[in-house]
Amino acid sequence: MISSPTLQQALTIPELPRRIVALEQLAAEYPEEVELLYHLGDSYARSGATGEAVRVLSQAAERLRGSDRTGCDESISSRVFLTLSQLYGDDGEHAAAVSELAYAHEYMPEDRKIASAYALMLLRCDRTAEACSVYDHLWESDSEALSASDLLHSCRALRAKGNHAAVVERVSYLEARHGLSYSAGLLSSPSYEALGRYIESYLAAVQDMDWSRLTGSITDQQVAENQQRMQAAARDLVDEANQDMLEAVLAGVDRYFSGSFAAGAECVSGANGVDLLYWRYLTQVCNLRGTPADVEVRRRYLELEPLFSRFPGYYYHLWHALRDGDPSYCFRTAQQLLEKTIAITGSSTYGTRTKEELCRLVGLDASCAERLLTAHEMEQLVTTTGSEVNERAADAVLDCLDLPATVYTPHAVQAVWEMCSHPAYVGYFRTRSTHYSPDTQRILAGILPTIP
Repeated sequence: MISSPTLQQALTIPELPRRIVALEQLAAEYPEEVELLYHLGDSYARSGATGEAVRVLSQAAERLRGSDRTGCDESISSRVFLTLSQLYGDDGEHAAAVSELAYAHEYMPEDRKIASAYALMLLRCDRTAEACSVYDHLWESDSEALSASDLLHSCRALRAKGNHAAVVERVSYLEARHGLSYSAGLLSSPSYEALGRYIESYLAAVQDMDWSRLTGSITDQQVAENQQRMQAAARDLVDEANQDMLEAVLAGVDRYFSGSFAAGAECVSGANGVDLLYWRYLTQVCNLRGTPADVEVRRRYLELEPLFSRFPGYYYHLWHALRDGDPSYCFRTAQQLLEKTIAITGSSTYGTRTKEELCRLVGLDASCAERLLTAHEMEQLVTTTGSEVNERAADAVLDCLDLPATVYTPHAVQAVWEMCSHPAYVGYFRTRSTHYSPDTQRILAGILPTIP
C-alpha cells in the first residue's frame, strides 16, 4: 500500500505535466491503489487528456466493484464515479454515464452528489420516471440540501411527467430559498397555465423575458413583440372575475418596461392578490424608482436583497434610485453597487449604461466605458492566460491601463504583472507598448524589465 506522504508529495507538484509523470510512476508501482488512480485520472482530465482520464478512472471504478474495494474511503469512491460519469456525459455518452452512476448510487445510496448526478443523467437519457423517483427521494429526505440546480432539474422532470402542481410547489420553494433564478419562470409558466392560474403563467414568462432583456439576450423590440402576443393570450384565458386584476398586472408590466415607474407603482397597487416573487420584485422596483428619495421604500427594497440579488435588474435599479434620490451618492457609496451590476449584466445595454455611470464617477468620459475594466473583470481575464497569448485579454488590460489614472489603474498594473508570469506575454506587451501613450509605455517599462 502506498504511504500517504508519498502520494501527497506527488500531489503538491504545481505543474500539471510534472505531477502526471510522478503519479504515473507511482501507479506503475501501486496499480491497485484506487486513490492514486483517481488522482492520476483527475490530473489527466484537467490537462485535457480525456481519453487517458477515462481509461485510468475506469480502472479505478473496476477496482471499486471488487469485493474488497481496496479499503478506499467513500469520498474518493464518490469522486471516481462522479468524474468518470462527467467525462462520459461531456462526450455525449450518457448511457455509459448512467451505468457508472447506477452502480455508485446502489453502492453509496446516501451520497447526495451521486444521487443528484444520477438523476440528471437519467433525465438527459429521457428516463423521466426514474429521474423523478431519485429527485423525489432527495426532496423527501432533505429538501433544504437541494441546490438551486437540483430543484430546477427536478422541475423539468416533474413537468415532463405532467405533475404541474408539484412543479409550482417546487419552483415556489426554490425561489423562497434561493431567490429569483433564471429559467424558473419558463419552467413554471406552462404549469401555472395547466392549473388555470393564467395571471401567474403570464408573469412567470415575463420573469425570464425580463432576465434575458437585462443581460442582452433579447432586444427591447423583441420584448415589445412578445408582450403583445403574451398579453393577448392572457386576456383570452382569464375569466371575467379576474379581468380587473389582469389589467392592473398588464399595465404595471408595461410601465415597468417603459421606465414609467411612478405610474407603474399606481398600477401594481391594484393587483395585491398576486402571490409571485417576481411580481413582488417588480412592485418594489416601481416603488423605488417612482419615489427614489423615500428612505422607507429604499429600506424595504434593501431588505429583499437575499431574494433578488441574482436578478440582473436588482442592483441596476438600486443605483439609479440612489443617484436620483440620495444626496450622499458618490463613487465611494456606489462603487460596489455598480460593480455588482456590471458583473451580472455584462455587455448588455444595461451593463454599458452602468459602466458609463462608473466612468462618470471616477472622472472619465462616458466614451471610456468600453475600455474601463473593474477589478473583477481583470481577474477574470487573468484566469484565461496560459502559455499562449490571449490577445483579446491582453489588449483589454492594456486599453484599461491606457486610460487616465483611476482607482482601477493599480489593478491593471497587477493584471499585467500576473499575465507576465507566462513568458509569451512579456514579448507581446513589449511589442504592443508602442501603440499606447507615453504614460502607459513608462508603466510597462517599469514592469517588464523586472520579469525574469
